[in-house]
Amino acid sequence: MIAASAPAFEMHLGTREPVRYAGASGIREFFRDVARNWDSFRSEATDSATWAASLRGFLDQREALEAVGLRE
Repeated sequence: MIAASAPAFEMHLGTREPVRYAGASGIREFFRDVARNWDSFRSEATDSATWAASLRGFLDQREALEAVGLRE
Protein backbone atom coordinates (compact mmCIF):
# COMPACT_ATOMS: atom_id res chain seq x y z
CA MET A 1 0.00 0.00 0.00
CA ILE A 2 2.86 2.38 0.74
CA ALA A 3 4.39 1.87 -2.71
CA ALA A 4 1.04 2.59 -4.42
CA SER A 5 0.27 5.70 -2.36
CA ALA A 6 1.13 9.31 -3.01
CA PRO A 7 3.55 10.89 -0.49
CA ALA A 8 0.74 13.11 0.82
CA PHE A 9 -1.62 10.14 1.25
CA GLU A 10 -4.22 10.52 4.00
CA MET A 11 -6.64 7.98 5.41
CA HIS A 12 -9.70 9.14 7.33
CA LEU A 13 -11.74 6.56 9.21
CA GLY A 14 -15.25 7.42 10.30
CA THR A 15 -15.40 5.79 13.69
CA ARG A 16 -16.95 7.02 16.92
CA GLU A 17 -13.85 9.16 17.26
CA PRO A 18 -12.59 9.99 13.72
CA VAL A 19 -9.03 8.84 13.08
CA ARG A 20 -6.53 10.24 10.56
CA TYR A 21 -3.43 8.47 9.26
CA ALA A 22 -1.01 10.37 6.99
CA GLY A 23 1.90 9.34 4.78
CA ALA A 24 3.94 6.14 4.95
CA SER A 25 4.24 6.33 8.74
CA GLY A 26 0.45 6.66 8.98
CA ILE A 27 -0.05 3.57 6.83
CA ARG A 28 2.31 1.62 9.11
CA GLU A 29 0.45 2.92 12.18
CA PHE A 30 -2.90 1.93 10.64
CA PHE A 31 -1.77 -1.68 10.14
CA ARG A 32 -0.32 -1.82 13.67
CA ASP A 33 -3.68 -0.62 15.01
CA VAL A 34 -5.56 -3.16 12.87
CA ALA A 35 -3.35 -6.01 14.10
CA ARG A 36 -3.86 -4.91 17.70
CA ASN A 37 -7.66 -4.52 17.45
CA TRP A 38 -9.00 -7.00 14.88
CA ASP A 39 -8.79 -10.76 14.50
CA SER A 40 -8.79 -10.38 10.72
CA PHE A 41 -8.83 -7.57 8.19
CA ARG A 42 -9.38 -7.50 4.43
CA SER A 43 -9.46 -4.62 1.98
CA GLU A 44 -9.89 -4.64 -1.74
CA ALA A 45 -8.75 -1.90 -4.10
CA THR A 46 -10.58 -1.95 -7.38
CA ASP A 47 -8.74 1.00 -8.94
CA SER A 48 -5.53 2.34 -7.40
CA ALA A 49 -6.10 5.75 -9.00
CA THR A 50 -9.00 6.28 -6.60
CA TRP A 51 -6.96 5.77 -3.41
CA ALA A 52 -3.45 6.99 -4.25
CA ALA A 53 -4.13 10.41 -2.61
CA SER A 54 -6.72 9.68 0.08
CA LEU A 55 -8.96 7.01 1.52
CA ARG A 56 -12.04 7.19 3.72
CA GLY A 57 -13.13 4.18 5.71
CA PHE A 58 -16.47 3.40 7.29
CA LEU A 59 -17.56 0.72 9.73
CA ASP A 60 -21.19 1.08 8.63
CA GLN A 61 -22.08 0.17 5.02
CA ARG A 62 -25.07 2.55 4.98
CA GLU A 63 -22.82 5.50 5.89
CA ALA A 64 -20.31 4.52 3.19
CA LEU A 65 -23.01 4.35 0.52
CA GLU A 66 -24.46 7.70 1.60
CA ALA A 67 -21.00 9.29 1.45
CA VAL A 68 -20.86 8.56 -2.29
CA GLY A 69 -24.50 9.44 -2.94
CA LEU A 70 -25.90 5.90 -3.07
CA ARG A 71 -28.51 4.00 -1.09
CA GLU A 72 -28.70 0.32 -0.14
